[in-house]
Amino acid sequence: MKKLHKLSALALAIAGIATTNVAHALNPWTDGAPDFTIYTSGGAAQDIAYQEAVFEALSVPGSVDVFQDVLTGSSNGSRFTAFYFTGASTLTDPALRGKKILLEKRSLGAAGYGVVPLIANINLDHLDIFHSATSQLSATWTNTTVNSNIGGTTYAVPFHAASITNANAATFLTSTKSHGGFTGVDAAALLKPGTENYPDPVKEVSTNALTAGWISGYKTKDLTPLTRIPTGGLVYGVGVTLDLYKVLQAAQKASGTLPASTVIGAYDQASLPTLSRNFLAALLQGNIQHWSNVEVNVGGTLKPLNDTSFLTAAGVSAPTNDKVAVGRRNTGAAIGAVAYAKLLNYPYAESAVAPAQATPTTTTDETNTAPIVKSPGGASGTESLLVDWQAGTNTSNLNALAAKYWGVAISSADRNTAVTAAGTGGKAYRFVKIDGYAPTIENVASGNYPLWAEGEVLVNPTVGTTHEVSLFTDFGKALSTIAIAAKVDTALIQAWGQTGVFATTVTDAGAIDVPFLASHPIVPFTHQAGDGYTHLGIVPWVYDNFSVGPTGAGATGAFIELQ
Repeated sequence: MKKLHKLSALALAIAGIATTNVAHALNPWTDGAPDFTIYTSGGAAQDIAYQEAVFEALSVPGSVDVFQDVLTGSSNGSRFTAFYFTGASTLTDPALRGKKILLEKRSLGAAGYGVVPLIANINLDHLDIFHSATSQLSATWTNTTVNSNIGGTTYAVPFHAASITNANAATFLTSTKSHGGFTGVDAAALLKPGTENYPDPVKEVSTNALTAGWISGYKTKDLTPLTRIPTGGLVYGVGVTLDLYKVLQAAQKASGTLPASTVIGAYDQASLPTLSRNFLAALLQGNIQHWSNVEVNVGGTLKPLNDTSFLTAAGVSAPTNDKVAVGRRNTGAAIGAVAYAKLLNYPYAESAVAPAQATPTTTTDETNTAPIVKSPGGASGTESLLVDWQAGTNTSNLNALAAKYWGVAISSADRNTAVTAAGTGGKAYRFVKIDGYAPTIENVASGNYPLWAEGEVLVNPTVGTTHEVSLFTDFGKALSTIAIAAKVDTALIQAWGQTGVFATTVTDAGAIDVPFLASHPIVPFTHQAGDGYTHLGIVPWVYDNFSVGPTGAGATGAFIELQ
């Protein structure tokens, strides 16, 4: 059974729970219907932060039950997650405190589904554990308990899974509007009609048809009716298949980029190979077809990356196919928007080149096309794709030939945290440096790592009541402060350093630590403009919250967003 991402990885002895942290977990077959039901939709880039903010900031400790759909025969992750809990005593709205709250998160459709459906007021499939009498029965779900440690406190979390399909959708799914949305970038970054950033509709599970009522022409000005709550930032990264990682290490040892003492496969920060922004841009544009086209300067001699000497030193075999394999993202994905902006200047520069179009997943297309380019529909799907390219499998349904490739894919950097510094454990892919810098919060804070963005929580004030707006405001704040980010990040430590979410000096008035402290994750840079919102197309600049104040606009000039 697929468990909620991260919960099972955080196991500690349940006996260590303090009595004050124990509460009755809520579930439908003993506690009945909630006092408040809130539906949300949007990107999966910060799903880990989302779930842990629920535990840490919104709920009474120990009161959370988690419900999630599991895709039969797939490793692409869940599409729906629902948290059922008792509202924390610290919630701003007194009406929510101590009440039964069902907070659902739809990840199907990526970040764009946290924006367009809210503007258009259209109905989406949402998980509702009270939708039918059957869905309220314990026997309907696969029930277990997993341990979760958040900020030093251990919770035993009741976890419930069900395989939701078109055939049984009426049991679990309701068609309704989202109260709020969730994006890993500013919402305006996705409202670029005619570009790869603008979200396309996806198929609803209940109908097996594209979302009805979708509108493809919204622009920044159309966000005006929504309440936009800024969150902190998130670090994104570039993952490569395990064999490619080792070959890059071997080649960069030979060229002198990595120390000769580097152990092949090691995953500490000093051992990570590096790729340049220009090289990554060429990959995303589809301009490099075969790995034999990539040459490494070794003592004045150019050798192709798949040279036998590198393969032998890396201890790997050549892949089934020499074609370059690239994982971009589906339209409307925050991860894609960040990578395209930071590596291609797309779509912000007039002469920017768009990312390459995806290769159709047919054996004929994959046989006759180079490079191989795929657009997985989520961060979990990206992981599955990299694993498929490494192993020659097709669990992602994006590798029709089941071929082994050396692959590169953009993702969020808070994945695959089980890999040790020695390079053991975890899934069969690894993150790499960009221009010599690992994807850590510290490197973002120093201005040296480029792939990051600030997010937004969006609320549709026409759906629900002021109570939902208040809960979402609290949720946005939970992702904006140093204290909450630090607690969330305890689950996101990589062998090469601290990654995950962070506060910025725009969202938290805390001071910057020199040198950087992982326990105090705050970044002095922002993409904020004179309109008070962040914009991915802006070059990050230093925001001094002691001069302009944490609630000030921070910018002296206006930023003109294309309408």
